[in-house]
Formats: sequence, structure tokens, C-alpha cells
Amino acid sequence: MVQVIKKRDLDNTYIIFIKADEGDFVFTFCGNLDLYFSYFGEDYRKKDKHSFTLDKSNYFLYKCFDELYDAIASEKPFKNREEDSNFVFEHKRFDFPLFKKGVVEWHSDDGYYDEDAVLYIEKQNESYKVTIKEGFISDIKIQTAAVRFRNQGSIYYPYNNVFMDLYNKICDHNFEYEQITLDEYMDRIKIRTR
Repeated sequence: MVQVIKKRDLDNTYIIFIKADEGDFVFTFCGNLDLYFSYFGEDYRKKDKHSFTLDKSNYFLYKCFDELYDAIASEKPFKNREEDSNFVFEHKRFDFPLFKKGVVEWHSDDGYYDEDAVLYIEKQNESYKVTIKEGFISDIKIQTAAVRFRNQGSIYYPYNNVFMDLYNKICDHNFEYEQITLDEYMDRIKIRTR
């Protein structure tokens, strides 16, 4: 089970901690106006991959990742707005594919594709496996477990917007007062009747 904690930083933006048994996974929106997703845990630099499983026990966060995954898989980065119909996209068009064999694979926008940290989001039956693979910041060769989503100049443009939408939804949500939604209630009924 994962827990979400939001804290304000000095720039008056949120730092979002996703606390899992495996360690803390953290979203930060930095002064360079880029979004980062990082891993902090006891096994940092002892293993090169760090994962957590997100299921419906944290329904809001699960649905946010579900929408992100579906937007990338369906090639609709603008949430079915008019921009989607004007945007012709093929995953093959990229030299660096974003969606491979049912897995979102985002290589950090920090430097060299083959050396950067990588975020994997894999859809499983009723859950998502989220993994960060450590890499290197190319210019200074420092090992890192931080994945960067550039808001300008991303190799995956416009899909960086999908991750910003995820971050903004989490920032706007009040985790201290969560009222069950009809969708969540229906999912719970399905789980009990199986």
C-alpha cells in the first residue's frame, strides 16, 4: 500500500511524496520549470531499479496513473480535447519510443538516452508497477534515480504534458478529506462479488 504526502517547498509549489514499502518516490516541480520524479530509499545505489506497486487501495492515485497510461497508449496527450484531433502522432515517429510492448518507458530528459535514468509504468491486472531505473547525468557522470520531464525541449513532446497533468491533479487533491467516488464504489462492489 502506498501513502501520499504533499508538502509546500520554498517556491510555494508542492513536493509530493509517494511513500511505499520500497522507499519514497518523490515528484518535484523545480525552479527550472521542469518536473522530476525521483527515488529516495535505503537501497539507493545498492540496486539499479526501484519499484512500487500501485493498486486500487489508493484509488485516487491509481486513477491518475490509469489516465496517464491510457493517454499515452491511446496517443491522446491532450485529454481528448480539440488539440488531439489536430495532432497526428505515431509512436514510430520517435527515434526514442515511449510505449514499448504495453509499458510506458520514459528516458529522462537530462542527457544521453542510453545513460539516463528511466521511468517504467507497467499495467498489470488491477494495478500498476512503477519502476525507476538509475542512470547517469551525462555531463558530470553522477549516478541518479531522478527522471526529468522537460516542459520545453522534451524528446517526448507533447507527452510531458500528461505527466504535468498527473502532478497537478495530485497537487489539487485533498488527501486528508477523501470522499469515495461512485467509480471507486462500483470497483469495490466488483471486487467483493468475484
